[in-house]
Amino acid sequence: MRRRFGSRSVGILLSLVLACATLPALASDTISVEVGRESAMVSFDAMFPAVTYIHVGDTITFTSKASATPHTVTFAASAQMPSITDPGAMTPSQMSGGTWAGDVLLNSGIIRPGGTYTVTFTKEGVFDYACVLHPLMLGQIAVLPVGMPIPKIADQKVMADMQHHDHMVQADLAMANQTGRLPEGTVNSDGSVTWKVHAGLGLQNFSVNQFFPQNLVISEGDTVDFRNDNIYEFHFVTFATSPADRDKFFGPQGANLTAMMTPMGGSVVDGSQLINSGGIFPEQTKSFRFPKTGTYKYICYYHGGNHMEGTVIVQAKNTVHAYLNGQPIVTADTRAPHMLGSHVHIPLRAVVEALNGSIAWDGASETVSVVFGPGQAKATPTAAEGPGMKLLINGKLVVFDTIPGIHQHTEGRSYVPALQLMNVLGGQMQWDAATKTLVLEVHQ
Repeated sequence: MRRRFGSRSVGILLSLVLACATLPALASDTISVEVGRESAMVSFDAMFPAVTYIHVGDTITFTSKASATPHTVTFAASAQMPSITDPGAMTPSQMSGGTWAGDVLLNSGIIRPGGTYTVTFTKEGVFDYACVLHPLMLGQIAVLPVGMPIPKIADQKVMADMQHHDHMVQADLAMANQTGRLPEGTVNSDGSVTWKVHAGLGLQNFSVNQFFPQNLVISEGDTVDFRNDNIYEFHFVTFATSPADRDKFFGPQGANLTAMMTPMGGSVVDGSQLINSGGIFPEQTKSFRFPKTGTYKYICYYHGGNHMEGTVIVQAKNTVHAYLNGQPIVTADTRAPHMLGSHVHIPLRAVVEALNGSIAWDGASETVSVVFGPGQAKATPTAAEGPGMKLLINGKLVVFDTIPGIHQHTEGRSYVPALQLMNVLGGQMQWDAATKTLVLEVHQ
């Protein structure tokens, strides 16, 4: 359920702090407003607190608490809010440290992570402001006459922290909704598949700057739609061919938005050239086709500080696309994973090593021994257990009810039916027969 900050809980808190507010001293104060906060993957694009109470003559220091995302503090007053495409919006209308009477445009220009912008307010009133780069990043400054009671600075900090907590809960829910899901694919009339990657998530005051799924396994000839599911933030998808390609999108002052907004290279990804989507705005989709097997890494350079990047792994046609705990099961073996009859068989070593287990082969008894965790038993089946390949997990024999059970191909790798292995390990399995996609979740 979507929760919205600023309703009943904040109203109650504001009433309480106003009730206990005391008459201030006549000396002016300097108050801090945080312009955005940020975690490893999420940009909290809000003013903290959303409403700040000061007196005429007080000074506010706007401080960017972001770690990678730039912001502005912009008061339009009676003017029109500058556009992100206006180069003048990136530079200050007046230098930090000045005064403002609320009658003309006041723009901080770009405030980079850790940067500040300071202004003294000389006229009473309620003044709306926003970030030019994030138009839904709104705030208000309530400037009251000297002598009127206002919430204490400490109480306003409490309101800011409550606001942040609310945004964190919403972001966590949005990310949890994407975890452990089958990749979304639609089979086309020619047998190819069109896959969907969510290029970011977000509501009004947060942006999850990640791709979901981050790693996608497809077949040659498939198409990937990158859809921006944020309601305000824009993203990019760039397939670079060398580290030098990054220089095309950055200059001495940082990100070159004009270059990022410019599509380059077309819509067919085969590793032969730099490809850039241009801006993918909210609820827009950019599509790319992958005609050739290989591994193709991509990035949103604008949110590179959040490590907003991903990989498309293109396999041969009619192969199984398999994932374990969100990561592709990919080996150098051309047989992995694959169908045998009605069962999906997966490479045992790849799964065991991904789960931090150990695996060993005993040729004399034709036994594969798997151990998870320290101090677990290793054992060898007796002859009474019969001929053929056997699997031990932590010393216990696994009895398969499918034929074949554990088996090898000519390359010498061991394979097991995915469903039965999940039953033994206490994991979960999802299978989409139409797109030949297997998703496994195991937590030892």
